[in-house]
Amino acid sequence: DIETWGRILIAELAYKMGRNYPVVTPSAWSLLEERSWPGNLVQLRQILEGALATAQSDTIGVADMMELLSDYQASYAIDRFRPGSTKIAELEKLSLIYALRACEGNRRCAAERLGVSLRTIYNMLKRHKISHDHSLNIP
Repeated sequence: DIETWGRILIAELAYKMGRNYPVVTPSAWSLLEERSWPGNLVQLRQILEGALATAQSDTIGVADMMELLSDYQASYAIDRFRPGSTKIAELEKLSLIYALRACEGNRRCAAERLGVSLRTIYNMLKRHKISHDHSLNIP
């Protein structure tokens, strides 16, 4: 879905910027598809707009997106914390929620994504009082 929506967004952005429709390399699409998109299309649009604005040619590659992705995702993650929250427990809970969302609730997948054991995932779920039917909304 990321590539399909991305192509639609790039066409719109290129038209608005008066630029040619760029070629996005397969590795750049792969990079985008590997990421979690908690901000959905708004976040994807911002990344693509930045890549299109800074690209030196009509080809957008991994290099055009790497810095934008890391900066945007870092700022997005920081913005999600409650003001003044510096607790490691809050970081752990958010990491767990993001991993479970990215894995559509699959605990084994979330464990692999976080680099922990499945038992650790169960302990984290219990510690943060996240149930099986939890909506995985970010606090």
